[in-house]
Amino acid sequence: MIDAGDRVLDRLLLLFNRLRAAGVPVAIVEVIDAVEALHHLDVGDRRLVRAALRATLVKRPLDEAVFDDLFDRVFAAAPLPEPLDTGAAATGPSPGADIAAGPASTELLAAIVAALQAGDLDALRALAALAVNAFAGLDSGDGASERSYLFRVLRALDLATLLQRALRAAKFDATADLTAFEERLRRTEITADVEEFRRLLATELRKRLVELGRLGDESLALGRHGDIDVLTASTTELLAMREAVRPLARALSARIARRRKLRRRGRLDVRRTVRRSLSVGGVPLDPAFKQRKSSKPDLVLLCDVSGSVAEFAHFTLSLVHALHDEFARLRTFVFVDGFAEVTDLFTTTEYSLDPHGLLSQPGVVEGDGHSDYGRVFRRFQVRALGDVVAPTTTIIITGDARTNFRDSGLEAFRELSRTAKHVYWFNPEPRQDWGTDDSAIDDYAPECSGVFEVRTLAQLADAVVVIA
Repeated sequence: MIDAGDRVLDRLLLLFNRLRAAGVPVAIVEVIDAVEALHHLDVGDRRLVRAALRATLVKRPLDEAVFDDLFDRVFAAAPLPEPLDTGAAATGPSPGADIAAGPASTELLAAIVAALQAGDLDALRALAALAVNAFAGLDSGDGASERSYLFRVLRALDLATLLQRALRAAKFDATADLTAFEERLRRTEITADVEEFRRLLATELRKRLVELGRLGDESLALGRHGDIDVLTASTTELLAMREAVRPLARALSARIARRRKLRRRGRLDVRRTVRRSLSVGGVPLDPAFKQRKSSKPDLVLLCDVSGSVAEFAHFTLSLVHALHDEFARLRTFVFVDGFAEVTDLFTTTEYSLDPHGLLSQPGVVEGDGHSDYGRVFRRFQVRALGDVVAPTTTIIITGDARTNFRDSGLEAFRELSRTAKHVYWFNPEPRQDWGTDDSAIDDYAPECSGVFEVRTLAQLADAVVVIA
């Protein structure tokens, strides 16, 4: 018979494996720290377990969202019997009682406030299920996104108002004789419970969507935003695409790690294979392979941030910098008719830079504000060779290669290409427009290791995997 300790350990191992599969770097020492941390707290307190595992397993802010998502899936709350008795402390009606659909009813709001006052997470879990059923509109068949369904529930409940009601009720609770410190502590606990209730709503909604077949259990979907043309996207679509960059980065990180692992397996090592087969009568059951050295690329980004391609440059910069652990070194430059290094900006802004704000960096615009690839390549060659660009460097250039009928600077570009290990060009224009009017991409292409049509996030993801 399996005891509770074994079940917890099985869940932990599943969480560790899923985190690694999702691209979160979890080393064995962190696994040991996580298990040791659980020895010092009540494993029945889901909130404490979440905090302890997050503190020991997550090192990068980028991975916090994927940890929360996987924790909710691996440690999903068990369904509770109906009706649920919230206990004497919860003075509101039973969460199992019938509650009217539509705008949040007084009965439901009172029950949530009572559960928050009592700190009853089991009751909050049951109430979260009721709220999702009542307000998400899952039966409408309108094909809304997970975020849209959750917004409907949060709008109906108005958690900010619920928090204020719970805090006021705690302050004027006649049965409580609290000191000022205890009152502040109580307020902190209620605020944390409200945030936990928000997570319970998201977990319950995700579980229902999986049950209905509308959400893959492990998949990361860009959905329709992955195929939107960046250069023609609306403001709303651009905002949605920016939200997709971080989860896309996590998926790419895992994909690149698997690809790099497979690439390390080289040709068959005949001598070692024969030597191994001697123990089984000469049958080569366990072939040996020569291991290749798979190194991380030394990467330099050079991005055109003029005009309409500025938004495309923003996506490239955000995605590549979110994958910084996949590169041995990463330096970033932006240009119009001059250039400037902006590597340090991404270490302090968490990839949320305004794409047009990069134009204000000193040196980016030095003339009339129109792209001048020739001037930039000539000046970058003088600045970069031997310092930024070396024989181990991979260069990524993003831009439409439209020179405004100025000199293309092909000789300087050719010298950069000869010095670097690889040069790749990401062009956001449709391929049929390449080489038309002032487009010089056909001149640059022979000097590149690869030229990609990158108009969407999906194409950008595929191109980044190639170069990583």
